[in-house]
Order: sequence, then C-alpha cells, then structure tokens
Amino acid sequence: MKAKLSITSVFSLFALLLFVQTPVHATVFDNVAEAADYTLVYDLSIPNAAGWNTNAIPYSVDNSATVGSYNRVAYYLELDTGSGLEWVYASMDPFTNDAGMLGVPSRGPNGSFTSAAGSFQQSVTNMNVFASGGAGVTTGTSINTGNIEFWSTNYGAANAANVPGASSSTFDFGDSKSGTNHYGSMQIHNNGAGETLLAYSRWGSGNGELGIGNQPTGNPDWTFAQNAGSYVVKNMQILVREGALAPLPSAPANIVANAAEAAGYGLVYQLPINDTTFNPAQYIVNNSGQVADGSFDRVGYYVELESAAFGTQFVWVSMDAFNTDAGLLGVPYTPMAIQQMIVDNMNVVSNVGGVTNGEGLMGNIEFWNTNYGPNQTPLIPGGADVFDFDDTRSGGGAYGSMQIHNFVDGHTIFAYNRWNDGNVSDLGLGNQPTGNPDWTFAAAQQPIGANDYTVKNLYVLVRPIATVPEPASAMLSIIGMGVLALKRRRSES
Repeated sequence: MKAKLSITSVFSLFALLLFVQTPVHATVFDNVAEAADYTLVYDLSIPNAAGWNTNAIPYSVDNSATVGSYNRVAYYLELDTGSGLEWVYASMDPFTNDAGMLGVPSRGPNGSFTSAAGSFQQSVTNMNVFASGGAGVTTGTSINTGNIEFWSTNYGAANAANVPGASSSTFDFGDSKSGTNHYGSMQIHNNGAGETLLAYSRWGSGNGELGIGNQPTGNPDWTFAQNAGSYVVKNMQILVREGALAPLPSAPANIVANAAEAAGYGLVYQLPINDTTFNPAQYIVNNSGQVADGSFDRVGYYVELESAAFGTQFVWVSMDAFNTDAGLLGVPYTPMAIQQMIVDNMNVVSNVGGVTNGEGLMGNIEFWNTNYGPNQTPLIPGGADVFDFDDTRSGGGAYGSMQIHNFVDGHTIFAYNRWNDGNVSDLGLGNQPTGNPDWTFAAAQQPIGANDYTVKNLYVLVRPIATVPEPASAMLSIIGMGVLALKRRRSES
C-alpha cells in the first residue's frame, strides 16, 4: 500500500528541494565588515552571456546618479559552482570621481564609456583585500601594487604598460588593450603578489569569463575560460565610501627646491617617461580620481631630464587652469583630452637656455593623440610652416603631441611627442637646437630621442582653490548681534 503525502508534506518537500538547488545569495555587507561604511552603487547578477557594448546592463541597483563625493571605491565578486560560495573584496583610493564610470566599462546605453577609446588601465593605491577561505588571493591592507584593466574592446597578452612581473605571452595582470571589437575586460589585480583578484571578461560578446584569484590552469586572468555557465551564483557589487576627498600629497621637495611656487600645489600625476608607447598604467602616481572637478585654479607641469647631450635640465611651467577635469591634464591619450589653445598667466622657471623665465606670461598648449602637420593655424600668431608652436592637428594617425609653448617669444617650453605610435618618442626642453623647434622627429632624425635620456620624469600638479572665509564684516555683524542679545537678556533680568 502506497503512503499518501499531505499537502503540507508536498510543500515542505518542494521548499527543501528549492533550498538545495538554489544557493543563497549573500552580499558584501554579510561578508565584509569594512563595507558597513560604504554605499552601494551597483548590484549585478551576472548572466552566462551578454552583449553589453550594445545592450543595457541589467543592474538591479544603479545609484550612480545620486552618489555624492566619495573617497574610496570597492568591488565585490561572489561565485559558487554549487560546491560552496567564494568571494573577494578589493577597496582602493578612487581612480575617477564620477560614480557613473565605476561600473562595467561597456559602450552600451548605461555603460561607463561611449566609445572604444575609453578605458582605465592604471595602478591603484591603498588597496584593502579581503576574501573567503580558499579564494586563493593574498589579503591585506594598504597595498600599493594594485592595478585595474577596464575596457570594452579586445586585448592582447603583450605587457604594454610594463607592469612589473607580467608576462608578454600570457593573459595576466599586464595586457594590452586593442582599439576595436567587443570582448571586454573588467579585472582587478595585485601585481605585487602576481595575482588576479577578480576578473569578469568577455561580457561584450560570447560566453562570459569569471574568476577569483588566478586561474589554476590556462591564463591567470581567466581569458578564454568561457566558464560563466558553470556558476549557479555569480554576483558583483560596487560601492563607494561617501565623504570629502582626501587632500592631494604636496609637491615633491625636488620640485619646490627649483620652483618655490610649487609649494602650494598638490601632486596629481608622476610619470617616468617611457622610451616608446605611453600607457596610463605607467604613471607611478595617479591621483586624478581624488580631485573634484573645478576644485583647482592653476595647473603646473615639471619636467626633469638628464642626458649626455644636454646635461641636467628642468622646467616648471604653471598657468590658469584650462580644464576643470584633472583627468584631462596628463598625457592626452584619449580624444577627450585633445586641447589646443592659448593659456594665461603662465609662470616659468627653468635652467634651459632660451627659455624665458618670468611670471604672467602668455603661452599655448598643443595636446593631442593624433598626427599633425607644420602648417599654421589662425589660433596662434607668429608661427611658421615648420613644426613649432603653431601646428595643425590632423584627424587621424597616432603620433601624439604634448607641448607647451611661449608663442610670444617664439619658443617651446617642453615637448613630449610620438608617444602613441610604437616608435621611440621625441623629448626636449626649450627649442631643439637643430631641426624642428618643437622636437618633432627628433628621435627619428637622431639628434636625440627619449631613449637617450638617463632621467626623464614628468609631474602634473594643481593648486587647490582655497576655502573662502566668512567676510570679516559679516563676522563682526554676527558678533555684534550676539553682544546686543546678551545685553538685552541682562537688562531684562
């Protein structure tokens, strides 16, 4: 005789089966105590496959439009193949002050980037890492060997950013972004430990790839794993710690020793200039994400060079801020950073012959990532049809120009060219003694190239806008009103 199941027993059995088959979704707040001080910006349940360079990302939470200023960013990934939940959490100083740029770096309707040119490939600082047991990552706090690889395109294994310890033949924590197609990378690494912390790749087309720690076999960063379908739980949460931005570090002493004005500036970028192609991951200091838009009124550049040909050289040049976004003050490697204009109130200190030292000078900048020609523009008076302080940018090519000039006195202050096409870069202070005054083709024509300098450092700094104190008259009025009120109370008593 068969036993009969009651309705209650059926529902109990169904609930038990549901519990066994559907692992519980934990959250960052359950597993990471530090997260209690953070605000959730994005919550994403990751599908097996996605096409997010054309489709909207299905965030279940998107608070990016309502988040205020923040001074920390955190990423949390939890995965479960059915054998138990694993998770990793990495927080860091902000690499952007725009919360809308913290999510999946896609080109879709609600992605971080609008074009293939956008990316974050850079070091990150003060990283705190926490993980579940068995996650296979090194945990710790105040880690300064972190780096991120966020882009919407394909990529190669070559170590384009010269990340210490990375392979040029294996996909790991030092790869090279391409300019096309839809693969996609959202990876956080600790290159000092030789580890991928979390990886979410191939979200632009095909089956997604996910991992915590290094992949045990194959590429350490899980490229080509196509394993998203093997997880029954795959969730990502992105958070910020809201609050005032931390102050920038002061200008280094070597700069202040030569240019006293720099003592009032904070350091945004420090770049040991590479001999060839620039990559933003080459910055050894990148504090651009810690600078609120419009929070500075002046920008300063300091370049120091040393070579057998010219000896020890330096130049400090500051000017009124020509852009409110600190992310567009460094090497202009994206189309957004293209800037060709006159700059005002330029102060210059240099030991290079032919460079005019002084205050309140007029100058101009030629910042772009494309080719350019020697013909004059209507923007700058006095140029000639040679490569000098007044050239014409083309719409294509990848030569690259980062030049500051004193067009009134007809000379280049500093030039860093050809950092974008894979060849030896041009680099120089003042006018080039022979050849083109702005050092264009200097390396190719062999007077001197970037590889001939034994010291070649670029610093970018900003002067924060001081908080305006309460006007003295208003303060006196407030004090006066307080005294009158006190007298009135005394007389009434």
